Amino acid sequence: MNVFRFVTLSAALAITGAAIAQDEAAPGEVEVPEPPKWERSLDFGLSGASGNTDTQDIYAAFNAHKATDKATIDFVALYRKSESDGSDTSNRFFTQGRYTWILNESKWGIFADASFEVDRFQVWDQRISAHVGPAYRFIDNEKTYLEGRVGIGVVGTYGGSGRDDNTDPEAIIGASFRHKFNDKLSMTANAEYLPNLDDTGEYRFLGDAGIEYSLAEAWSLKAGVREVFDSNPGTGFDESDFYYFVALAAKF
Repeated sequence: MNVFRFVTLSAALAITGAAIAQDEAAPGEVEVPEPPKWERSLDFGLSGASGNTDTQDIYAAFNAHKATDKATIDFVALYRKSESDGSDTSNRFFTQGRYTWILNESKWGIFADASFEVDRFQVWDQRISAHVGPAYRFIDNEKTYLEGRVGIGVVGTYGGSGRDDNTDPEAIIGASFRHKFNDKLSMTANAEYLPNLDDTGEYRFLGDAGIEYSLAEAWSLKAGVREVFDSNPGTGFDESDFYYFVALAAKF
């Protein structure tokens, strides 16, 4: 019996030692965390009505986000067109990219952004802006993200009949918020206040908020609101352009 126990114990020790040796000899088999991936979606929404007034609204967007321990990257491109009785009532394209460098794995960072927009219903044809400054992550965990940023930059408006091209310095105070309620439901919100540093009292405001509900691994339903405000839009133009959207999103 003692011999049996000795043989059994020896075999167990031999197997354990072989397993340990194999683990040490094959470090490549140790689990390595996957590198951060891009979160991308292509959104499309369409609505309309017919009768006394025929209307049609088209909304399309591309969103991309990537976060690593060294930087975060955000990009968005939006297109919206509204038509009433065969005539356009809005026609706007907007795109913005922002890159934030994280400083020494702290909550502080440096951001740089740039945007370009085309709007047929403005006194200008194109508007371009760019900013740079510090950013701070107030909350950054698996469920919630809240970032604030301030900076300085320039904004330029070009084209348009009967007006000269114009470039002004402007500041930016912005915030971005994301929260995941559960595996299916999440929300986002962004706000940017952009005061003109050349003409005191003039400013722009960009804001949006939305919710997203995952229908399947690659599909989700989105709904939200967006506002573009300009305190000096030009004679005959509205200060605020506010709209809401519902869209089907393909994630890839």
